[in-house]
Amino acid sequence: MRRIRPPAGMRRAFVNMYERLARDARVRVRPVVEHYARNERDAGLVNVCIRHDVDIRLDRAAEIARYEADLGLRSSWYFLTDTAPYRVWESDIPREIAAMGHEVGVHSDHLYEQLALGRDGLARLREDVARMAEHARCTVHGICWHGGKHIAAFGANNYDLYKDIDPAQLGLEYHDAVFYHEGTRKWRCDRIISDGENNLRFVPGKPGREIDRAESGADILVVTHPFMMYPLRFPPSVRYPDYPHLSPPRRRTLVMDLKSCIAYNKQYLGEKRTARLRRLVALLERIGMK
Repeated sequence: MRRIRPPAGMRRAFVNMYERLARDARVRVRPVVEHYARNERDAGLVNVCIRHDVDIRLDRAAEIARYEADLGLRSSWYFLTDTAPYRVWESDIPREIAAMGHEVGVHSDHLYEQLALGRDGLARLREDVARMAEHARCTVHGICWHGGKHIAAFGANNYDLYKDIDPAQLGLEYHDAVFYHEGTRKWRCDRIISDGENNLRFVPGKPGREIDRAESGADILVVTHPFMMYPLRFPPSVRYPDYPHLSPPRRRTLVMDLKSCIAYNKQYLGEKRTARLRRLVALLERIGMK
């Protein structure tokens, strides 16, 4: 198999992961609608589902999706709408990604719209689902909720808006309930590979290790955010609407990333490496680094 060149600047953890997924004959990768909503799994293979929440860096989404398509992989992409720091309705990127064979959905921030802006959250959600389908020229099968300090400021979670509603009533095949054990927010998958809090910065081999450990029939969910897949340099285009509590994520620091690495990867790192990293964090904090 010829080597497909990854997007310039993509973190090594993700390049390693994609190359492994593409070449491993034991692995089958599907988008969310097939993997979870329709339960299309192979008992004799490792079943992997890739989900992308596009919080910021819309400009990176198309090149990641093209890289996946070139590798023969399909994934699911969820876009913010009115509260995004990008202008999704003015962009061809959702349409381009759908044309590559990926799934396109909505990253719901609609309870926030209801609480902060006085809008009808469910009506706005239905409106955005229909508009995204028209804009991307594809069927929108599902949605997933968007989190952050802006909705936390109201003591709420965007999932609360629709968690007890049948997806069909929203014109959908699924919503976040497909990811969780019934009545909980505990992941259904056997293993999860997440870029949350930039925790893969220091453990680029973790995705491959998780795939190695998986047995036939296993269910692995990969949850990523395009802005976490590259060094965090926000372009001038990152401008949020003038709504309450909306602002860019905190800029990451070495100490912050080391702490999140420890929190997310204790089992992977082992006791000795975890202890060494904790001593390093303590030393950096003593000399004034944050």
